[in-house]
Amino acid sequence: MRRLHRTAFAVALAMTGVVAAHADFLRLEPGIDGVVVGAPSEVTIHFTMGVEARFSTFKVYRLELEADAHPADLTAPTERERMRLEALAASLAAAALERDDDADHPQRVDDGAPTMSGSNTAVTLGLDDDLAAGVYVVMWDVLAVDAHATSAHRLLFVAPAQDTEEVRMVGASVALTM
Repeated sequence: MRRLHRTAFAVALAMTGVVAAHADFLRLEPGIDGVVVGAPSEVTIHFTMGVEARFSTFKVYRLELEADAHPADLTAPTERERMRLEALAASLAAAALERDDDADHPQRVDDGAPTMSGSNTAVTLGLDDDLAAGVYVVMWDVLAVDAHATSAHRLLFVAPAQDTEEVRMVGASVALTM
């Protein structure tokens, strides 16, 4: 009887692992908590498992906002600002991921040529050279190597570049508070 329980427990654990096996979002680089000072040349999305590049879509769009809707401080958006921007980003991501031919869309700021890591668990997108300070939406619709599909997005806050000493201090203070 004890052997039967252990076997049932092992099967249950194995099944839990299979059910939870999706290419979930792990982290976004660069930035800490979605904040980066100065325009990055690329963004990398890390997943918990490999994704099939041929059957996946990756995009970065600028979130167009009214002047009074921008966060007061792009290096430290408040929770309320994040929630409001998240709602706008969700709507933008849903619409943008439906578009097939949007390489010339005025809000799109990635180069449209994702580069996969060797294990296909990280995807790097080159960004426009003239990326302005603002709020961006990094979005994806991926097919994992286990055939599960996942769509999601993350906010990326690009704060204006500061002098080198200040940039180091902002990065250090944010890193220490984690």
